[in-house]
Amino acid sequence: MTILPCVLYVFQALPLTPPPRTVATLQAAVLGFVWEGRPARLLRRVLYRPKGEGGLAVPCLLQYFQATQLRFLLEWSRLLTEKHWCFMDQAVAGSHIWKEPWLCRRHRAGGLYSSPVTGAMLCVWDAVAGRLGLTSFPSLMTPIGANPDFGRGYT
Repeated sequence: MTILPCVLYVFQALPLTPPPRTVATLQAAVLGFVWEGRPARLLRRVLYRPKGEGGLAVPCLLQYFQATQLRFLLEWSRLLTEKHWCFMDQAVAGSHIWKEPWLCRRHRAGGLYSSPVTGAMLCVWDAVAGRLGLTSFPSLMTPIGANPDFGRGYT
């Protein structure tokens, strides 16, 4: 499937959320190619499964988009990054950006949502983390220092 690298390039080069209709149209084109224009005979979730699990390993473009968005989260989590955009996000957040996805949404830095790139990434993170159950509080990734959900303790 030679369309997949082209779509991935667009998802990575333009890290904004595409309109849902665009992703649905591209996905319909991929499925139309697989079924040669005929109606599908299998459920989509079966088509998306790996071949080893009885599927056809058809790419789910929405999941590819989410994966390209979450690569920003990986860069945020690296402590010794040299990416200049990470420093800009750090300045906008006013705090350590690596901890932002693990905080409750109400405690996140509001400036991160004003940027279309980081706002889209955090929205994708919230959707994926909720679907996969990664948001249990507290988790091992929840920051302890400067976390508004933890009390100051006894002084």
